[in-house]
Amino acid sequence: MKSRNRILIIIIILVALSGAGYLVYSRVQSVAAEQQKRRQLAPLVQVQKPELKDFQQKFAYNGDVLPMQQANIFSRVSGNIEKMYADIGEYVHAGQLLAVVDSTSYAAQMRQNAGLLAQAKAAEQNAEATYKRSKDLFNQKLISQQDLDNASAALHTAQGQVEAQKAALENAEITLNYCKITAPFTGYITKRLLDPGVYVVVSPVGNSTLYTLQDMETVKIYIYVQERDIPFVDSIHDASVTLDAYPDKVFHGVVSKTSNSLDLATRSMTLEVDIDNKDHIIKPGMFATVSFVAATHHNAIVVPAEALQTDDQGRKSIFTVVDGKAKKVNVQTGIQADNEVEVTSGLSDSDEIIVLGQDQAKDGNAIRIAQQNQ
Repeated sequence: MKSRNRILIIIIILVALSGAGYLVYSRVQSVAAEQQKRRQLAPLVQVQKPELKDFQQKFAYNGDVLPMQQANIFSRVSGNIEKMYADIGEYVHAGQLLAVVDSTSYAAQMRQNAGLLAQAKAAEQNAEATYKRSKDLFNQKLISQQDLDNASAALHTAQGQVEAQKAALENAEITLNYCKITAPFTGYITKRLLDPGVYVVVSPVGNSTLYTLQDMETVKIYIYVQERDIPFVDSIHDASVTLDAYPDKVFHGVVSKTSNSLDLATRSMTLEVDIDNKDHIIKPGMFATVSFVAATHHNAIVVPAEALQTDDQGRKSIFTVVDGKAKKVNVQTGIQADNEVEVTSGLSDSDEIIVLGQDQAKDGNAIRIAQQNQ
């Protein structure tokens, strides 16, 4: 009987131990499942370390290439074009003859003015001789003061006629010279608008433009700097210029002029950037991008711009990773360029920062690292 009771007690103890073991096992499994669930719910993020490098703040603007000088070459006299000595695309020098307008009538006018000047000089000589005789006769009291005054007035009139005819002859010579049209500066003929034989008319409604001449030894680009970048203008002198026509080549430009005033309509200030073009490969009308380096910071801590978060009060922060958990750190920033930002305080170059998935991260919570870039 006692033996049977002992067996029963043992059975009861074993059943109790089995139940307790099952409860412990179930609890362990539950905790493990909960941890697995939490791990699965932790946000997936991508991390990397900040870069330590020399960092430059740049800004860029677009503009069109323009010649340093441009002029429409026109005729200053009316008449038929006798001959044209230059054509589109030709390189001409300052003073070079470009075209000739029929000068027949202008040469005749000059000869006429020369004859009128000769007549005026002869009349002047006669008036001068008359005045001298009148003065001698007046001194001998043979003529009146009125006669002497008349002789003096006639001499002055004759002298005035000589000066007027000299001016008329000079004007006729100038007009005759206008029949020869020359280049005012060295450059390329980029347009030829008329042909030999065309009658040009010098008038507000007439078309007397023969050529367009452009100086391309140096070209310029006008850019319009927005108000936010104006504080950097005084510190920049050089520019990097790229052209759609030469995408793999960078040209050196120099800031030569600033307007020092903002356009009220666009809130921008005009800058002129000059580029040496001795080889003439840059053509006016090309589309250009002009880049400037506003500031250079050495050994700067640089992070991707998307890693930075800004709250409603303007405070900036970045999530770092410490022991598998997200840690929010407040930072201060410096210059920004090319989707990168300089961090001036709150971060070291050895920290790991979250650059993707930080919107789902919470300070102190676990995260899952999908990819880690060094």
